[in-house]
Amino acid sequence: MKTILVTSATGTIGRHVVPALARHGHRPLAFGRDPQRLAATHPGIQARVGDFGDPETLRAAMAGVDSVFLASPNTPDQVQHECAVIDAAAACGVRRIVKLSARGADETSPVAFWQWHAAIESHLERSGVPYVALRPGFSMANVLGHADQVRDHDILPAPALAAPVAMVHPADVAEVAAHLLATDPFPTERVLELTGPQAVTFTQLAELLTDVAARPIAYASGTDDQVRQSLDQRGVPAFVTDQILAIFDQLRTGAQAATTSAVTDVLGRPARPVGAFLAENAAAFKPARQTRSAS
Repeated sequence: MKTILVTSATGTIGRHVVPALARHGHRPLAFGRDPQRLAATHPGIQARVGDFGDPETLRAAMAGVDSVFLASPNTPDQVQHECAVIDAAAACGVRRIVKLSARGADETSPVAFWQWHAAIESHLERSGVPYVALRPGFSMANVLGHADQVRDHDILPAPALAAPVAMVHPADVAEVAAHLLATDPFPTERVLELTGPQAVTFTQLAELLTDVAARPIAYASGTDDQVRQSLDQRGVPAFVTDQILAIFDQLRTGAQAATTSAVTDVLGRPARPVGAFLAENAAAFKPARQTRSAS
């Protein structure tokens, strides 16, 4: 049994990593700032409360830890925070780190988030701690960000045009991370790009949503200005909007159209298709009256 610290344990991926480790008989430790939220998300799992900005709590969290799952929110402090975790892990003799990165990570990328991931990967390489950087493509979970538009207006808006995107299921990313954190031998590959089994366009995504929501859903490809106005009305900070638009600009070039076999190579089973994710989250796309009548 390995003891594994999971940072951002209540995040989109971390919330799946913790139970995946527990199912396989390991001892996950859920790291975060809010003990109540950690307990609610992971009942029965030991929490280690700390702050990315407090090196003392990071070192305390590493006590007795074999491996670390490294993830943090996309904020301007991300590089500083994740590098602090890496430094604490190295100082405390942690044997491996699995970092949640992003497909497209490159210090010359036009997407700031992807620049940050590349800088953290470079620091991880210099640390000397054995590691794997997981670079998942566009997450299927991002579709939930459009759930209100689907639910209330029967449209799926995104400036993706006809770009095919090899979206990946967040639970697949988590299961790959859990496997690498706990299984020997540790792979020699330092970077794994994770995708779903096939690329889909947003038009195809709307067709899948039509099946899931049991009513016609149309894809609406707005201009960047329209998207900016919509996100501004929803209170999204201008910097975040800039990064979302930069990501879609990359998607339109086909940057994430190709699939990889990494999920299957690690887990020995096919990656989950986007239709499965939509079916799992069908209630999010249905009006309240439709959800009540279905139940």
